[in-house]
Amino acid sequence: MVGNLNISSTPLGAEIYIDIIDTGFQTISPHTTIINIANGVHQLTLTLSGYEDYNKEFTINEGQITTIDVTLTPIPPTPPCQIQAGYFTKNGNMLQAPVCSATSSDKVNVEAVVNFSSNSIGKKYKCELKISGPGLPSFSFFTPLVIVTATETFTSQNLTIPIPVGTYTVLDIVVYDSSGNTVCSFVPTTGVAGSPCNIVTITSSVGSIKFISTPPGAEIFIDNTDQKQVTPYQTNNVPAGTHSYKLTLAKYPNITGTVVVPANGVAQVSVNFITAQATNTGLIIVGTSIVAVVIGGIVYLSTRGKI
Repeated sequence: MVGNLNISSTPLGAEIYIDIIDTGFQTISPHTTIINIANGVHQLTLTLSGYEDYNKEFTINEGQITTIDVTLTPIPPTPPCQIQAGYFTKNGNMLQAPVCSATSSDKVNVEAVVNFSSNSIGKKYKCELKISGPGLPSFSFFTPLVIVTATETFTSQNLTIPIPVGTYTVLDIVVYDSSGNTVCSFVPTTGVAGSPCNIVTITSSVGSIKFISTPPGAEIFIDNTDQKQVTPYQTNNVPAGTHSYKLTLAKYPNITGTVVVPANGVAQVSVNFITAQATNTGLIIVGTSIVAVVIGGIVYLSTRGKI
């Protein structure tokens, strides 16, 4: 008790298996006929390179022909790459949620981890890293072309990002081949605690020092560095924290000191060279009936309270 099977496929040329056994036949036009198949339920498998395997049960009835026409499904091509992650780094270390913050003096960069398919390894690719934030401009960083391995980390070249303070998000990551064609792209999402930060809040870590002197025109030194300016003057973009200063003015002793610069604020240094000179050159001793003034190492005395 047997029957026959007529089988065809689009495209043609698929190898035919029945109950996992290779029949040795391929699909041809209009049909491939396989005869003397035992009655009952059987498993049909068609295989063709570049297409998904086709599997289906069919029934053979005695003395009858069972016809099956199949349209095979193409296997999607393997993408050249897949972007695994996009995130910010601070001073060479990956920022991880929930601590997604940095200061303007930190070295902040954007990185992307990209996995490449076997047919892409050894070819040249580059990456574009895009960031922006609410009310802030957009920035794009292009990495150089590199010959890739299975996994590559693209970075914004270890340069401090020249951007204003604010909260930034990795908007998009795009990988290009050597001809400039887009081969894969990725939009990172906000992660849970412990995951890489695709958002970073950059706060100011610099402030200003305003120098005022009487008389004006004093030369300004900060941390022993000549500022090439004279009072009155405000020096900006000074790292927050404690700094030394020195003011010099001809015919007067130098005035030195320290000043604490607040982040995103202004510290003021006001000095009086005339008062400082009197203090530095003369020691005034006041008693009940005598006044002594020491000037240049010479003591002048007055019992009437006058010199």
